[in-house]
Amino acid sequence: MTEDHGNARVHGYIGAWESNEPALIGALFTEDARYLTAPYRFPWVGREAIVAGWLERQDIPATNILRLRCWAFATTSPPSAYAHLWVIRLDA
Repeated sequence: MTEDHGNARVHGYIGAWESNEPALIGALFTEDARYLTAPYRFPWVGREAIVAGWLERQDIPATNILRLRCWAFATTSPPSAYAHLWVIRLDA
């Protein structure tokens, strides 16, 4: 995993978020992925459930600006307290 690969995934997420295109959303996740939308909320499990949940809660395009960037790649567990930090585990 390289930082370039991580940044490509982030840009893929932004493209999916801005378009709400089901194929772009689905391409971000494996068949058995788990997507938590908030701390302590039950995850959406599986690609189809993630796409469906995303589309049910989608933002209207161009109403919000999403800016993301990769700033670290770690092989250890994340800290137990953080704000606005995504922890993403990528499959090969």
